[in-house]
Amino acid sequence: MSDKKQYLEHEHEAPDSWHRHSAEEGAPQVEHGAHINLFMLTVIFIIITAFLVVTVAGLIVYFDRHTTKLRQQEIENTILAEQESLPYRDQSQLALSGYAWSDQKAGKVHIPIEEAMKKVVQQYEHTTHGTR
Repeated sequence: MSDKKQYLEHEHEAPDSWHRHSAEEGAPQVEHGAHINLFMLTVIFIIITAFLVVTVAGLIVYFDRHTTKLRQQEIENTILAEQESLPYRDQSQLALSGYAWSDQKAGKVHIPIEEAMKKVVQQYEHTTHGTR
């Protein structure tokens, strides 16, 4: 292979009738895009930019309203949960931390959960050491 660069001459085909203009056509046509209409390009640019700005602003407004609506639903759900669950939670905590009759006829009593856990641990220690 040689480092010598060779160039081939481009062979042009003979122009056909489509490429040739006849005398009936009149003066040759001007090249398309040879003259730029700067005013029209500026108007189109402004229209496209305005459309883009309106579209982005519309999306911002839409998603802002959407997220506000979701936040309101979340707050409403939280408030409803607090109104319904907090009294139940407080009642349960009171039942777990105080003394009360479970079945007075059978002599069963609720004791505070901390005390019940201590008694279970003590019973477990006694059963593992063999003493009761």
